[in-house]
Amino acid sequence: MVETPHQREVRIRYRSRPDIKKRISENMKKRYHKNMADPIKRKHISEKMKQYRKDNPEYFKRKRDEWYYKNHDFKLKYNKERAKKLTFDVFSYYCNGNPKCVCCGEVDIRFLTIDHINGGGNEHRRSLSHKGFSGVNFYAWLKRNKYPKGFQVLCYNCNCGKVRNNNICPHKTVL
Repeated sequence: MVETPHQREVRIRYRSRPDIKKRISENMKKRYHKNMADPIKRKHISEKMKQYRKDNPEYFKRKRDEWYYKNHDFKLKYNKERAKKLTFDVFSYYCNGNPKCVCCGEVDIRFLTIDHINGGGNEHRRSLSHKGFSGVNFYAWLKRNKYPKGFQVLCYNCNCGKVRNNNICPHKTVL
């Protein structure tokens, strides 16, 4: 049976009532949780959704772009906070909970960076095959790889000095 325009209008008006909206929402949540509790149904729904996304990339790109446009300021703020937290977490791990330069003791996190203890940072970055793979992206890589050994926290001065002084920080050389 095909729905007439009048029937559609009545249905939309009915479903927009707050009490009906709430009841529909509760029923949808119950159905969703019931389906997600069953592993077979969950897998089936997941496969259908993957296929739907594959078949309708323009729709999902448009939705993603609309969301990004509406939430641009929120996303920027969120990314900035996430980057600060990730940076602090990585520095804290490599400094045993108290981020500071292992050479000169600088504690201002804005001046700190991760250093490859044995040098070779450029080669390592290139081997990860990402352009611009530094800063927060590199810190995320460290966290994903369970904080591998061979890294330390230095301030930018000590790090640059180490590069220019055959992998020895100028603080540690005697003039």
